[in-house]
Amino acid sequence: MKNISTPRFYHTSTALPNGNIVIAGGSDATGGNILDTLEMYNSSTNSFVTLTPRMSYTRYYFTATYIPSIRSILFAGGYISANLNSYDLFNVTTMQFVRNGTLRYARSTHTATLLQDGRVLLAGGYPQMNQVEIFDPSTFTTSIAANLSIGRCYHTATLLTHSSQVLVCGGQNTVGYLASCELYAS
Repeated sequence: MKNISTPRFYHTSTALPNGNIVIAGGSDATGGNILDTLEMYNSSTNSFVTLTPRMSYTRYYFTATYIPSIRSILFAGGYISANLNSYDLFNVTTMQFVRNGTLRYARSTHTATLLQDGRVLLAGGYPQMNQVEIFDPSTFTTSIAANLSIGRCYHTATLLTHSSQVLVCGGQNTVGYLASCELYAS
């Protein structure tokens, strides 16, 4: 298998319905350059291709969530020299960025969970560790939602099957590493 064109870490990999995978952003091998580039693994040819469009910002410690209703990947938040409150939408049919916008909160090391109704729950992260917002793909805006009971970053957030609840677990905050979990009702 051929390698990706740019060594990277703290990037994202997003699976698409056709079996391909979009790899985005992160930091290069030196750790000194934050990336805005995209590459795609083509599962049919077992190879990688560099995609021409670039994110509106270089970013790492961000999330990438495929939203089926708009056939797009939501790249949200992240970090450059400060936490980002921006998002980019990348349409996987046209392979072009179709929109960018502003989140309510600047955040990195957060989670983004696709909900059953097609919205995306953005939870926690640094520095607003307990704040939550929900991205609505029908309006391309976010709305403020109820806070997490415990602020956290570097955590997980998983939608429970056949439910509107999200299990948020672990991570860390200003107190230390967390063993706690909570069910968040979206």
